[in-house]
Amino acid sequence: MQQIQNRIYRGSAMSFHRVNIRTSVSSLMDEVVTIQSLKWLLGTDVGIVQDRTTSYHGATLQVLSAELKRKKDISFFF
Repeated sequence: MQQIQNRIYRGSAMSFHRVNIRTSVSSLMDEVVTIQSLKWLLGTDVGIVQDRTTSYHGATLQVLSAELKRKKDISFFF
């Protein structure tokens, strides 16, 4: 059982072609901290797309998204 878990964790049992990460930031939160956290999590200089919109109730909302496509970046992520 441990051997199977190790193989899945390392990604040798399956392959990932793309990793998408998306999070939302309300106007009450510090968006810089969230962006820095995403950059730390991804471990690369991946571009983070910022999309500003309003919520259902009218408050400002920002959606942050990033995408990993290169095999090197994806293997670092896992």
